[in-house]
Amino acid sequence: MKHIEEAGQQAGFSIVMCSTDNDAEKEAKQVAFMRQKRVDGFIIASKFRNDEVLKELLEDGVPVVLFAFEKPPFSIDIVTVDDYLGGVAAVEHLVSLGHRRIGVIADGSYSSAERVRGYYAALQSAGIAAEEGLVAECQTITLQEAEEAAGRLLGRRDRPSAVFGCNDVMAAGAMRAARKLGLDVPKDLSIVGFDNTDWCSLLFPELTSVAMPLPELGKKVMEVIVNRMERNEPTKQTVRMFPKLVVRGSTGPV
Repeated sequence: MKHIEEAGQQAGFSIVMCSTDNDAEKEAKQVAFMRQKRVDGFIIASKFRNDEVLKELLEDGVPVVLFAFEKPPFSIDIVTVDDYLGGVAAVEHLVSLGHRRIGVIADGSYSSAERVRGYYAALQSAGIAAEEGLVAECQTITLQEAEEAAGRLLGRRDRPSAVFGCNDVMAAGAMRAARKLGLDVPKDLSIVGFDNTDWCSLLFPELTSVAMPLPELGKKVMEVIVNRMERNEPTKQTVRMFPKLVVRGSTGPV
């Protein structure tokens, strides 16, 4: 938000922020309110569950850009990180440390699915067969549910030696589950997250995570929405930027 706001001010636009908690009813109310105020366009940075409202915005020709997530099959401008390559980077790092049984904690989002796809690709590239039952899914992105999902992985008799959380909350949940089971991180279990949020430095040991290029993403999403508002170009853009792995203390050799 900071980088989007800075880029918006430079382009001569004010940013008005609202939170919807990924609630479809709140999404509808906030969009209706913003349209009443005659905003020039929408940058949507949540999963946005209300497909009908999104469809209505697009049919009415309202400029909309999705930020840091994708929503197929809508034809819509998107600025995000390459989630697939991020998943590849996370798992390649673990493989380089000697890990062969790597668990994953994921949610139902498109971004998470792409990160899991990267996980499978990295395993295949390393000649490691993907094992059934090593991908645990969460219905919501909460620390408690992530901890429970990690507990299912770590409670297996043949538990994984590493866990890839498809975001930092899920990785933090894995760290909590490991601690409750008496597992040392990274001696007994290596953990990688995704997003490189403030969680990473608050945890102990500090969390290895896949970072998004936030300043560049913020600048680019503003550039795309301004082009959409001022030129209304017919071609929709999908911009995927490269992620970067930030190695910290939560990963180590087998």
